Parts: sequence; C-alpha cells; structure tokens
Amino acid sequence: MNSDNPADGSARIGSRSERHYWLPVSNRERTGGVRHAFRGARWDGKRADLSACGERVALAQPSELDWILSPACLTCNDVLKEENLGRHG
Repeated sequence: MNSDNPADGSARIGSRSERHYWLPVSNRERTGGVRHAFRGARWDGKRADLSACGERVALAQPSELDWILSPACLTCNDVLKEENLGRHG
C-alpha cells in the first residue's frame, strides 16, 4: 500500500516510506490494554516488539473487543507526531 494518505499509517520521505501500525496490547498490571504503535507495515506475528514509545511488550492477535476497549497510547502518538513534524515541519 503506497498511498500518500496519512491515514494509512505511512509518511513519505523522499523515495522511502516510514511506516507504523497500531496494535492493542494487554496490560497485566491492570484490566484492559492500550494500543501501541510499532515500526513496520503490519504485525507479522512476532511475539514481542518495541513500541514507538520505547516499551517492550508481548504481542498477540487482538480480538475485536480489544480494538474497541483499548485506547491509543498517548506517548506513541506524541512520538509519531514529533517525527512527522521533524520531517515536514
């Protein structure tokens, strides 16, 4: 998917694309979870990864309810905004 639409999770830099995807992650310390951003086009089945905010988390196939109930990580969102401003600012 090579779209210039920012909603597809990519930002164009010259000829290369910096992509990220969001994935709900369960939190063992509290009920529910949070959606973190990760580098790459999509989740490839890895068991763990480092989020954009720097948190190493376990990954698993989320349910539809996970997507509904898990809010976006505000820190991941801020990191991605800062990176985008740095490229296009």
